[in-house]
Amino acid sequence: MVSKLLVLVGASTVSGGTFSLYLSRDFGDDISGRMRRYIILGAMLGAVATMVTFLTQLGAINQNGLRGMFDPQMAVIIGQSPLGYATGTRFAGFTIAIAAMLMWQYRERSRLYYLYVVFGLSALASLFFSFTMMGHIAELGILPRLSIVIHVAAALLWIGSLYPLWLLCNADVSSAKLKTVMEKFGRVAIYLVALLLTAGVYLLTQLLSSIDQLFSTPYGQAMLIKLLAVVALLTLGALNKFFLVSRLYVDTGRQSLARSIGLEMVMALGILAMTVHLTTNVGP
Repeated sequence: MVSKLLVLVGASTVSGGTFSLYLSRDFGDDISGRMRRYIILGAMLGAVATMVTFLTQLGAINQNGLRGMFDPQMAVIIGQSPLGYATGTRFAGFTIAIAAMLMWQYRERSRLYYLYVVFGLSALASLFFSFTMMGHIAELGILPRLSIVIHVAAALLWIGSLYPLWLLCNADVSSAKLKTVMEKFGRVAIYLVALLLTAGVYLLTQLLSSIDQLFSTPYGQAMLIKLLAVVALLTLGALNKFFLVSRLYVDTGRQSLARSIGLEMVMALGILAMTVHLTTNVGP
């Protein structure tokens, strides 16, 4: 369960970090360097966690403890299953993300810039689509699987952007530049939230046969708790967008925004943990 949580943390880091790197591209080499390190560390964490998750599930299927985790014959068999395909796609996404960040310093060379863009988009696409390859989602049709891609992409982009935004609040950046980035993120966040909620509601209609299951089943009850946490996070995000960003020029404005974003990060981590619980311990 911990490794699955770290996979989500790594995927959100790559997704939101890439978006934040684009938003702060004019902030100088120091900021872009921090963003790149954030993405690379997240990708490395995600890649390792992906392999640990695969080996752990391999050992569980093999029912032979630690030795079963490193059974080459069983690894080949499981590697040709949905679990294997999802692991390979996800691991490739994290690896490509690292390669893209290593190309960033050569972005001013036109050919390498386009290659960097291709690598970056390929990494994100691999990570997003890997979530459709296993579990009960893989058994659904094309539209529900497309919805999970949209839902996952919106969530990871939003959550993964929180640390870079917190970093900018504490960096040597002018309040004017910081306000511009926060406003840009706020405009994009409106669309991300709309996509997140629309795709999420549609997925619930596909996973639950009736609204009563939200209250009468363990999965529904856990989902309700997650929904309440998401509402709380959205409320805090709205507070940031409509009140705290406009107060950045006040003496304590930057510190207040940084504290609020820090609280958002803690809440987002809790939501990711609940997501792992939903997909691991309970099911629709």
